[in-house]
Amino acid sequence: MPKSGIPASVRKIFVKVICICYCGNGKGYREGVDESALPYYEKYIDMFKTEEIKEYCRLFGDHEFTSDLLTMKVDRRMRKLAQLLRLKIKDIHLDKLLGLVINFPNGKLEKIVSDQRFKDAIRFA
Repeated sequence: MPKSGIPASVRKIFVKVICICYCGNGKGYREGVDESALPYYEKYIDMFKTEEIKEYCRLFGDHEFTSDLLTMKVDRRMRKLAQLLRLKIKDIHLDKLLGLVINFPNGKLEKIVSDQRFKDAIRFA
């Protein structure tokens, strides 16, 4: 990984894969997360800056990204990820988006992209 950050040319797929892997698939006693790889996912997420966090928010419109959110374990981990990302930003629009993710009704996170509040907030991200 370059010290200058995540290259723009791979940002979208990189953020998607790392976030999906971090949140797991909700299956098994380890929540579907490869625990030996978890420190690497956390290291890469720690590298996320504003552009990567924007990409994370946009991914809620990607069915592949949201397909496992139907399980409570993945839903819970996705909210935890949003909380971690929220600590890294100062942008009020991203703060609002991440707040919506964190506080969206449990078990419904895969539908957040249809919520009017989310649609309004993502326009400014």
